[in-house]
Amino acid sequence: MRSGGILAAMLLAGCALDAPPLPDPTPSPPPPLHDPTAPGPFAVGSRTIWVWDADRSRGFDAEVWYPAIAGTGSGEAPPFGLMHSEVDAAPDLTEAPMPLIAFSHGSRGIRAQSVSHTEWLATHGYVVVAPDHPGNTIFDDAEAVPLWQSAWDRPQDISAAIDVVLRLSDTSADPLHDAVDPARIGAVGHSFGSWTAMMLAGQVATQGPFEELPPEAPPPPWNLRDERVLAAIPMAPGGYDSVAGSLAATPVPILYMASAGDEILPVEEEAIPLYEGTPGAGLAMLQGAGHFTYSDLCSFLPTFGDGCGEGWLDPDLAWPVTNAWAGAFLGLHVKGDDRYLPWLDSEREVPEWASIIWKDGAPSADR
Repeated sequence: MRSGGILAAMLLAGCALDAPPLPDPTPSPPPPLHDPTAPGPFAVGSRTIWVWDADRSRGFDAEVWYPAIAGTGSGEAPPFGLMHSEVDAAPDLTEAPMPLIAFSHGSRGIRAQSVSHTEWLATHGYVVVAPDHPGNTIFDDAEAVPLWQSAWDRPQDISAAIDVVLRLSDTSADPLHDAVDPARIGAVGHSFGSWTAMMLAGQVATQGPFEELPPEAPPPPWNLRDERVLAAIPMAPGGYDSVAGSLAATPVPILYMASAGDEILPVEEEAIPLYEGTPGAGLAMLQGAGHFTYSDLCSFLPTFGDGCGEGWLDPDLAWPVTNAWAGAFLGLHVKGDDRYLPWLDSEREVPEWASIIWKDGAPSADR
């Protein structure tokens, strides 16, 4: 009997050892919250990648910015003088997997045209990818590719660039291995890139964005949505007439960012009706700003266009306000953190030349 009792005790002890551990009652700490009114804590690395879309036999360069370990870059100069990142620096994976933002440049722009935004996002823990749109960059013949063709290609360029970055994150030998969260993706674009972001967000074009579609163009409606995109920020937006009929069904949150002095895409014809037609949308407005205030092209060429030079709002003043709103909006809808809501409050104190309003009441985690 005694030996049987000892054996039973040993068996019970073994069962206890094999039992799963009890859950830790201590709640997990919240993820880091980075103040969007200032640059984030990370240094910025960059690398140029090649994107090949076999379905369209189309290839192009894209720039990737990411949180980096300072001082680990190659020492090479970035491909564009506008950039301030360390080329091929080692990624800082402290907050990995990180959200991904895709940026689309304006017509005849370049992938690095808005580094005051794209590099800023990387300091806040985002990976950012921005492709050149072949046929529609500053280096291309403006007459070589019709606008309708660029409009058709652009959203697909962004989706292809997202595909490549996600593949790099899935590749064990790549420095960006496990860096990107495929479930947290957003889109930002300027001018023609704003229309690109609107398409990715699920708005549908029933006509060309800036011209009538010729017979050789794919017939409308154009639905070029990328369902991985959770939210979008169109900067200096346009193409209202092309998407007017689909605005009410926009499936993801949108924050339109506009300049009251935009001479290329006047706000009365574009940003304001886009905002008014999109449920739950936000509209950020900068007084004294122009079309190119949402880019760094003015520092590249001071006479580039409206928003550049004397008499316009200084970009060094505009970018911190713009980035604060964008960072809070993407933090809410792409990072999924409602602690960013206070920075989106229409009543929050901002410079007198800036304002933000929301359709259907204050923003929420849903809209």
